[in-house]
Formats: sequence, C-alpha cells, structure tokens
Amino acid sequence: MKRCFLCISLIILSVNLYSQELQKKYLKGSLTEKTQVIKEASGTDSVWLSDKSMTFIKENAELLYNDRDFENFTITTIYSLPKEYINTKSERDKKAAAGTFMNLYKIYDNSPNVQIAILTKIEQFREIIPTDEFAVFLNEELSSFNLTNSRKTLFKSLVSALGSIGNNHSFKLLYNLYDTDSYRELNDEISASLVELIPVSMDEAISIVKSKDINKINSFFKIITKNNNIQQKFLSEIAENLLNETILLLSSSPDKKELIVNLQMNSLSVLTSSKWTRASNSMLNFFAAAKNEYKQGILNDDQFSTVIEALIIIAPLEAVNPLIDLLGEYNNDVENNRKVSTNVVIAVINTLGALGDKTAFDILLSVTYLSYPEKVLSAAQTALAGLKW
Repeated sequence: MKRCFLCISLIILSVNLYSQELQKKYLKGSLTEKTQVIKEASGTDSVWLSDKSMTFIKENAELLYNDRDFENFTITTIYSLPKEYINTKSERDKKAAAGTFMNLYKIYDNSPNVQIAILTKIEQFREIIPTDEFAVFLNEELSSFNLTNSRKTLFKSLVSALGSIGNNHSFKLLYNLYDTDSYRELNDEISASLVELIPVSMDEAISIVKSKDINKINSFFKIITKNNNIQQKFLSEIAENLLNETILLLSSSPDKKELIVNLQMNSLSVLTSSKWTRASNSMLNFFAAAKNEYKQGILNDDQFSTVIEALIIIAPLEAVNPLIDLLGEYNNDVENNRKVSTNVVIAVINTLGALGDKTAFDILLSVTYLSYPEKVLSAAQTALAGLKW
C-alpha cells in the first residue's frame, strides 16, 4: 500500500515538474518557441497557456499582426483553445471573449488563415459564448465580401459559421447569393447553411414558398428536401404551405403545369412520410383541387391515386365523406356507361376500406351490384369485410 502511494506521489510530482518546466519554457521562449510549447501542451497546461497567450495576443495584435511569427502564434493559439478555457470564465468574461474574437477578426483583415481559425473556433464555442453580436458582424462581412480564388476557403468558413450562429438576416443574405453566377460553385456550402438556419428563419422560408415565382419556389424546395439535416417538423410545415400554394399557382401559371404538379406530388410525399396530420384541412382542400386536375387531365391515374391514398395518413377522420362522394360519382358513371379508371376506383375503395368507417357500407355495397371489372368487385368485398362496426 505504501509502495502504491509512493508511486502515485512520484507520478504527481513528475507531472507538476513537467508542467512547471513547460511554463518556464513558454515564458522565456521566443514566439516560435512559444508556438511549439502550445502545440505540445495538454490538459490544465492548455488552459494556463491559452490564458497567457490570448492576453499576449490582445495586447500586441495591433502592433504585430503583420509579423509572420506572431501570426503563426495567433493561429496556433486560437486552434488550440480548449472549451475549458471558456468554461472557467464568468458570463461577463465569456462575452468579452466573443468581443476579442471579433476584434481580432477585424485586425487580421488581410490574413484569411487567422480569420478561418476564429470562425472555426466560434462554431466550436457557439453553445458556451454569446454569439448574437458576432452573427450581426458576420452578416456585415458577408454583405461586403469580395470573393476571389484565394478567399474561397474563407468564404466557406464564413458561410459555415453563419449556419451555426446566424439569424434570419443571415438566411436572407445567403439565399440571395444562392445560384448566382459568382457563387454557383459554392451552392453546396450555401444550401447547407440555409437548411441549418431554417429553425430561426421560418417566416423567410414561407415567404419564398408564397412568392408566386415557381422557379424560385422549386429551387428552394429542392434545397431543403435533398438535405437530411433539416428537422422534419420544419420541412413538413413548409411542404404544407407549398401544397396550398400550388393550388393557386395552377390557375395563375397554366404554362408551368408539369412543374407545379411535381411540386404538389413532392410536397405530398413529405407530408405522408412525416405523417403530418396537422395538414388535414390543407389535404382536403388539395384533394378537392386534385379531383378537378384529374378531370382536366393535369394529373394522371397514378398521381391521383397517390393523392387518394395519402388521405389515410394525413386526414383519416375527415376523408370518409369526400371519398364516399367520389365513389358515388364513379358508380353513377358506370351506371351510365361512362368510362372510369379501374386503378383510381380501386384506390378509392381500398382507402375507404383502410379507414374502416362503417358509413361507407352502402356505397361499397352498391359497387358490387354494378358492372365493374372483377378486381374492382373483389376490392369492394374486401373493403366491406374490413369495416369497423
């Protein structure tokens, strides 16, 4: 036991001695030597060195920012800052730390490497230091950003940081850059940050959906649906608004029918995937519109069948009566020797069967007395057997 205690004591002593030597080496060293010490440090030494180094940088940056060794020292210090360096500070000092980052970013306006290091660290510290003021500052930076080949990496870091700490104004700025000639090759980075900002920019997102600009709407919906990081509730709310808008867009932009139908089906797919029953009223309105679209040949059999089947998921309580009415129309057509789509009729019957409401009994029973194809009659019998009494 004594031997074990002695071993532990020796280890602690050895660690303390090493730490002291590291601190002496740092204090006595040149900028190059200080930089190397920072690279070697870990644990509590990192916190101590971070504090000393950041103080040194704050005091001398305006004088030495053009010095290569000082720049390397600054970059190494910022990248090596541990979260413990911030966590040990008061709320007031955390705010001051954010201000220091912002001030250094301004001082090093000709050093993308330092600015990238700051942006990277701001992302890492976003949950432990206040970032609202920094986000406002970065919005200004983005507004006046001069994109050149040598500054593309800095732009990517700026966009990434805004995705993490930005606000609704950041969303507007980024959206205005998306797909423009100068920034098109950076669309992936911009779109990723746009998606990250959706939770704080829903009003802005909905305004795009309601813009009446179909190409703009389509482009935006592609951005958010191809990114797996968007939260389902936000995507579903946007899809619901889009579904409502497409009904109006068909009448105002008849030359864009195919694109609008694609938007309808894609937004419907989002709502069914997320089982977004909050959209029940929107779904019923769309179902009524889809009936007319189908009659006009805008929707094909498969598309209209998909709309019908979506009622099971999105509007299960409200869908029974509209479907009974629709099946009644088809029964009347068959009685009068008018052609109806077998696939669509089966979709209606199967949906009524899945809903299981006994009020559909009479209309389903009447199907069995009409001259439908055998598979329609079989579907009706199955649906009747599945009704809940």
